[in-house]
Amino acid sequence: MYPYTLTPIASRVELRLPHVTLTGALAYDPAFSALVLIHDDGEHHVLSTVLLAYGYLPFFGETFIKDWTEHSGLTDALVMAGVVSVVERLTVGPFDSRAYRVRVLFPEDGR
Repeated sequence: MYPYTLTPIASRVELRLPHVTLTGALAYDPAFSALVLIHDDGEHHVLSTVLLAYGYLPFFGETFIKDWTEHSGLTDALVMAGVVSVVERLTVGPFDSRAYRVRVLFPEDGR
């Protein structure tokens, strides 16, 4: 179980990635800038990533989404679900991997 304070974002999302479809409720932990998918069985899947090693810190209400390996296409799926908006595209790491700084869209933001 995820041990922090989660703010609900969406009660049900379906995120279609090239190799898998992720479904569940979406929540955000502002203290850790963590975007979390809560599956129907209660398991939690942290969708966001930390880029501090590359010198990046998210602003309040934002987080980072990696867009490589098993998370390829995740940012686009989150945008299509209407739960984030892209703020900035980043290139990080020794392999010039793509990541995004995104603004988390809360229900009061007009969703």
